[in-house]
Amino acid sequence: MVTPNTSFAQVATALARIPIQAVQAIGPEIKSINVKKLKKELLPRLVDALKAVFALRKDSTEEVTSTKLTLDINRENKKRKDDQRTPPEEKGCIEGSQPSFSQQKDTNMVKKPRGWPKVNIDEFDAIVFHGSIYDTHIHEAPANKFSYNPNYTFFSSFYNWTITYRLDSDIILRYGHVGYKKRNYQLPSVESIEKKTKLAAWFVSHCNTSSKREDLVKEMQKYIPVDIYGSCGNLSCPRIGYMSTRQCYTMVQHKYKFYLSFENSLCKDYFTEKLYFILNLNVIPVVYGGNDDTVLAPPKSFINIRDFKTVQELTDYLKFLDTNTTEYLKYFEWRKRYFIYNSPSICDLCNKLNEFSPSKTYDKFDSWQWGTKKHPNCIIDDFPPIVKNVLK
Repeated sequence: MVTPNTSFAQVATALARIPIQAVQAIGPEIKSINVKKLKKELLPRLVDALKAVFALRKDSTEEVTSTKLTLDINRENKKRKDDQRTPPEEKGCIEGSQPSFSQQKDTNMVKKPRGWPKVNIDEFDAIVFHGSIYDTHIHEAPANKFSYNPNYTFFSSFYNWTITYRLDSDIILRYGHVGYKKRNYQLPSVESIEKKTKLAAWFVSHCNTSSKREDLVKEMQKYIPVDIYGSCGNLSCPRIGYMSTRQCYTMVQHKYKFYLSFENSLCKDYFTEKLYFILNLNVIPVVYGGNDDTVLAPPKSFINIRDFKTVQELTDYLKFLDTNTTEYLKYFEWRKRYFIYNSPSICDLCNKLNEFSPSKTYDKFDSWQWGTKKHPNCIIDDFPPIVKNVLK
């Protein structure tokens, strides 16, 4: 139960105990903090989700009074209403930097099964904090989530392990990994490549991004045709949630020679399905991502925009490959030695829990997340030369 004196750590621990089915039921909706939507839509849905989870239990049920969590966003320059908000000294967090939770009596009754176990965190091997800011199904980079990133200084000396897309995470969760294995791979036929009728495709739903990829594509369209699918273009292809369907990628393989694997954020180790899904197709990805020149993919499997000073140089090279199938096919030689695979994070977590690991804590989680001024994990305005020339 949450009271005005409940600390932030206690609230976090309580939230970690919510059954995963309930989190999955509303998780995709939580993209940013919207107080009205939270009160009117998400809280009732959470109650419904919990009812559904409770219904899965076999034992008979008993009625218990539920607690509604009301989220109040406090800002320094906003006048406090004494009848609606808790005084600062009674909060479990610092004024103006984190949400505070208060308790309200609710006449809604939630059915709870008899024999519902008392939760003791000492009985668990791991407690995983999962939410929209760390959503392991979205894999979003922090630079693309400024609007709802918390104050990470609150998490210093709190976490023991991390599960993210970054290679310095304790458990690495990515859209794709590169494996090494020699095999008898046959290159695509010359006929299948020359049968393609279009040059470049791009699937995109975020039209204004910190990487300025939209400006780069607009400049490229002055030299070559680029077909844009999604809300930022005039073409469409079926989607499931935020992901394009297999049908769309099959279409790209049959029709197009290049795909623009342009990320919305330029962050350390941040490469998504825009790259890894394409690497398994007979299409060459043109890559724009990461916070340096490194692309986490097999050598000679992609075209890096950072290798070109101007858009015209880049598009001239694409035109050259379009008319030279022999050179084009060299971009698939990597498959004779490498392959792309995916590894479920839950398996890696279980493996790590069964291995000996020395005790550790992230003392400065904010620095781990964002980096330093000298070595930032995400690039906001220090773009590669080809993009700088476009933005002049």
